[in-house]
Amino acid sequence: MRINQTLQDLLNRGGEPVPTMDLDVIKKKREVKGFNEDADLDVRWRVLKDKSSDDSKLVLSKAVAIFHVSFCCFILDVNFL
Repeated sequence: MRINQTLQDLLNRGGEPVPTMDLDVIKKKREVKGFNEDADLDVRWRVLKDKSSDDSKLVLSKAVAIFHVSFCCFILDVNFL
């Protein structure tokens, strides 16, 4: 029952800030890629209840778009082999 309650608490709280150590890694990667390092990043993680709720669909569709952009170069490289 304790795990279930913890997960329910995470669902109720919504987005949680990414730990500072992980945020530093994200900032460093953005700097290497030439993105604006002065930008104030608000990176959060959250637990989704299921993939069928409207809220989850919105979050998942945004995540899919990010993955498509991020991994586009790998897909292109495979097509040229």
